[in-house]
Amino acid sequence: MYATFYINPWYLKGMRVTLDVPALVSELRRKMQLTQEELARELDVTFGTINGWEKGRHRPIAAFRRKLLEHARRAGIDTLLFEDTVLVAREKRGKR
Repeated sequence: MYATFYINPWYLKGMRVTLDVPALVSELRRKMQLTQEELARELDVTFGTINGWEKGRHRPIAAFRRKLLEHARRAGIDTLLFEDTVLVAREKRGKR
């Protein structure tokens, strides 16, 4: 059962889209049949970087997130499955 509730737009600061990097890297490697070393060469990063991304210890900078998404789309992966939209609320301000 799903709960439906009203969100007053005034309380919303905006939206943030997060990317499930470990799952995306794993799926990309599986789909392209690449080892971590081979994917690292494709993206011009080190093996340790790919390993860290796949294990969730590190997150790629924006430029490499774009590269990952680009490679995933070329491999026929639906990247929306790895994105999550989060609503961000405004901070409450105390009385002054």
